[in-house]
Amino acid sequence: MGIWDRIFEGGTNPGSGRDVSNQEISIEFKIDSSLIVRNNESTTQIAQWQIVNGDADLFSHEAEPYVNYLGGRIMFCDDLVLFNDSYRDLVDNYFRKRE
Repeated sequence: MGIWDRIFEGGTNPGSGRDVSNQEISIEFKIDSSLIVRNNESTTQIAQWQIVNGDADLFSHEAEPYVNYLGGRIMFCDDLVLFNDSYRDLVDNYFRKRE
């Protein structure tokens, strides 16, 4: 739960990642299974979400409607979360939990 700021996106090629923290994309996950995507604090999307079993014994999520930044496997490390989609030749999105 809480607000997560998008800080980095990576691709399938080594060195293809880039800092995206200046884009000011954030996602607020709410306890009622809704989420709000914001760009520069303006709401751009509202969706319902749930955690599901993914492949490789990792978790994934489903959102209705689909949220571009949240595709793939979910991996946590401290205050960071990675939505790993590069294994399918798509983009990885890294978020940091807001204080």
